[in-house]
Amino acid sequence: MAMEKITRSKHEWVFWVLLLVPFIYSAVIWNDLPEKIATHFNMQGEPDSYSSKAFGAFIMPCFAVVLYFILRYIPLIDPRKKNYDYFIKSYTGIRLAIASFFLIFYFVTIHASAGGSHPFSTKIIFSAVFVLFALIGNFMRNLRPNFFVGIRTPWTLDHAEVWRKTHELGGKFWFYGGLAGAVLCLLLPEHVSMFLFVFIMVMITFVPVVYSYVIFRKIKKDENKN
Repeated sequence: MAMEKITRSKHEWVFWVLLLVPFIYSAVIWNDLPEKIATHFNMQGEPDSYSSKAFGAFIMPCFAVVLYFILRYIPLIDPRKKNYDYFIKSYTGIRLAIASFFLIFYFVTIHASAGGSHPFSTKIIFSAVFVLFALIGNFMRNLRPNFFVGIRTPWTLDHAEVWRKTHELGGKFWFYGGLAGAVLCLLLPEHVSMFLFVFIMVMITFVPVVYSYVIFRKIKKDENKN
């Protein structure tokens, strides 16, 4: 059963390596960290909010652990949990992509917060977000109807064919849009990357949603004719 594969997966040790690395690293560099750590940065990469050393060093790793448990066990309360049998490998891949993203985000922010030689870069974060979207998009067409993962609109949840077609299109948008965004954000100036980030995010988010409504209306119209 899918639920047993999720809760007793033999590959869960990989997640725990990704989750424990930030805790170990924070402990190793603890003496080198300032008493006040930057925990928020503006769009220019400049710190605009600070917290205590303990909070700044461990809040993100702790959040990643909480998110890990949410994503691992939330299928258990999904009314359509039986569908996870059909995309359990893709779901695990999505969880792994999210865990890896948090690890990258942690290292970027902790070095900037500690005043290291690598300042905080919104370009790197934007590119990492786009890579995450590309990875999720690669798995998206394998997803089956459920209430927690995928493009969940009233129309995709109402009709299996709408779900399938929407995720085929959405997967392409997320994958190619994510790859293009990741490369362009690294190559373009920082202020241009910000506008590019917003534009691509709007496109890959709203186009599949609008498409799900359009294809739902078309399929329902064809069904009523028959």
